Amino acid sequence: MIISTIGFVAAVAFVTPNWNGVFHCDIDLGQSNAGPFVWIEYELQVQDEECAFRSLGVQTDERIKCKLNRRGPVLDVLFESYSNGNLTNIHGVQVYERDAVLVQLRQDQGRIVTQWFTIQPSENTPQISHCFQRTEKR
Repeated sequence: MIISTIGFVAAVAFVTPNWNGVFHCDIDLGQSNAGPFVWIEYELQVQDEECAFRSLGVQTDERIKCKLNRRGPVLDVLFESYSNGNLTNIHGVQVYERDAVLVQLRQDQGRIVTQWFTIQPSENTPQISHCFQRTEKR
């Protein structure tokens, strides 16, 4: 007697999310020693393979040309240069290495999970949160 076993292979297809759009993340960093409240706002603009990242806040205004690495539900945002093409900031300091992951976004059950890498808003900011939200879809 021959026993026949039929195996079923389950394939899970990951649909790559459409990341095109504008994403915002606002962080309240609390009150400074000098008195005023400190905040920082991040904006990420994605259009196909084009990427622009901006941080704006108290004593902060960086405009970065970034690159993207898409891996299933994950989007890595990598430093390419500042918007003027330089690897150094307005003070002549190289803060980020080329291709360093600045931040990672991941789709998880309809929400965007933010994981900070090279950019860290503050030592008190959780490394993983739900900070970035899509504000415009393209």
